[in-house]
Amino acid sequence: MSSRAAWQVGDFYESFGFDAIILAQYCNLRPMKNSQAKAGFPKPNLVNYLQELVMDYGFSVVVRIYALPFTRVGIVKVKGAPPCFCAS
Repeated sequence: MSSRAAWQVGDFYESFGFDAIILAQYCNLRPMKNSQAKAGFPKPNLVNYLQELVMDYGFSVVVRIYALPFTRVGIVKVKGAPPCFCAS
């Protein structure tokens, strides 16, 4: 099993470097053209892409969600996988 990372950047989740290449390849996303590899998707698509990466391809994914202090972030549920608590 391999771990990938996605970071919340405003209204999107983005991955950088090798994680971006994996995200683009396995989730059929277009990589962004920059000085480094970068790929992302809008916040409402988070659970769909997590399900695809975790359940279909066997990756574990670390999701960094930015929230104000003392803000309840909640639980991300992926069908068939244990829930993971997301906190800032």
